[in-house]
Amino acid sequence: MNIAQFYANNGNPMSAGVTKVLEKYSKLVALLPVKQIDDLTHRFGKEVSLGGVSRRVLNQAVSGVNGSVVTPMSEPVEILNRQIKTDHRLVDARGDARGQEAARGVRAIARQMEDDVVNGSRLSATTPNSIDGLKARCSGNQLISAGANGGQYSIDLLEQLKDAVVDQGSGKILIFPQSAYRKHNKLLRVSAGGSTVADMTTLFPTYEGVPIVVIGDKLDGTSILDFNETQGTDTATASIYCIAPGNDTVELSGVKILMASNGIQMIEEGIRDGMYIDVLEVCFGLAVYDDTAVARLAGVKIPT
Repeated sequence: MNIAQFYANNGNPMSAGVTKVLEKYSKLVALLPVKQIDDLTHRFGKEVSLGGVSRRVLNQAVSGVNGSVVTPMSEPVEILNRQIKTDHRLVDARGDARGQEAARGVRAIARQMEDDVVNGSRLSATTPNSIDGLKARCSGNQLISAGANGGQYSIDLLEQLKDAVVDQGSGKILIFPQSAYRKHNKLLRVSAGGSTVADMTTLFPTYEGVPIVVIGDKLDGTSILDFNETQGTDTATASIYCIAPGNDTVELSGVKILMASNGIQMIEEGIRDGMYIDVLEVCFGLAVYDDTAVARLAGVKIPT
């Protein structure tokens, strides 16, 4: 279940209403499956290795092999909140005034959630109390370089990125900045022998069956995947990501949003200084149960 389906089933109309707005304004968060947790910290055993398998013939003893390697892990959640103030005269004049102000708060939280899922770093001084997003999860074989000093986007690089991610049973998702997505479409048209945009429309939402999410903007209006990353001597590069959402039938698999059943709350604080004061809180986290469930293509230059 995604976040909207999860809260539609919990019997709380307010939470279900909030998630409908979240789903509309945060495409990435809406695509990820939800894992329900009962605390502000999610503890689990992360599978590092499956271990070995032996063979035997009749009347031969079973050979000992190395077993699975499991590492204890802990994922915290963060609490995003927005104080909502609505003048009591607006409420008197228009009964839905508080709801409209709350919807603006939800849209702001949706943008922040999407930003944190991608760029969050709980060790960063600029994002205190955040979660670790996709950017903080990629290293080693899961971090692919477009070039020592950056490089132009290419289909070959996209193939490397996609191949670095192992399907967890629910397919994969590609996450693009807008301008790199336009370059992607241009390369597809060239490879298709000059097809028109109309001819290629069915290819745009996916690449070889993999859905593409074009990421939105931060609260300040800049892109969540902005060309402000440093790769060698180039200080104006961006990243593209590939992730494998978890499988609903395998509890600890892939990439999942962590939510408590009461993770979305609207707290009514009453009237103060002529204003209705409400506080909207969303408590969520991100779990990556397998390192191969996410990969990052770093150092993509501004498309030319």
